[in-house]
Amino acid sequence: MKKQNKNVSDSTILRRKAENLLNNKPLKAGTQMNEPEIPRLLHELQVHQVELEMQNEELRNAKDKVEITSRRYTELYDLAPTGYFTLLDNGEIVEINLSGAKLIGKNRSALINSNFKLFLSTTSLPVFNLFLQKIIDLKTKQTCEVVLSPFENRSVYVYLSGIPDNKVDQYFITAVDISEKSGLRKH
Repeated sequence: MKKQNKNVSDSTILRRKAENLLNNKPLKAGTQMNEPEIPRLLHELQVHQVELEMQNEELRNAKDKVEITSRRYTELYDLAPTGYFTLLDNGEIVEINLSGAKLIGKNRSALINSNFKLFLSTTSLPVFNLFLQKIIDLKTKQTCEVVLSPFENRSVYVYLSGIPDNKVDQYFITAVDISEKSGLRKH
């Protein structure tokens, strides 16, 4: 019901804007109509109105599909068992999924705009810096293993894989917990 009301209000707003634009335009010289032209022009206007309604319906359908796809992507991203990070070249976290936040052991909203490097062990920092620099310089997929140490009493061994986003200066990083597989226990 709300969606239908929104569409009605959007079409009402659009109509008002169109009427204002039309009222503000001066009539062109020689735009007087004679009696036989009126039915033809009325028919043209009606056909144009139907065309616009059909286009509007197509736009609404396309918008609905985009919203569904976006929702699915968000659910897939958030519920993935792998940690996903989008980083800037200085290591700042732009985006992070729920699994990534869980690996670090903090709330996702608290991690946005913080630096990924803050959560690395001191021995892993040079490894990570080289990993990120190679992604930046070579613009190819890179991998490494690091230790996340967000707390003094807990370390998480992770396998990182990263690629550049070729559209903007950001880098997509996946993090898989390998603590158990490598025989290293979480402290």
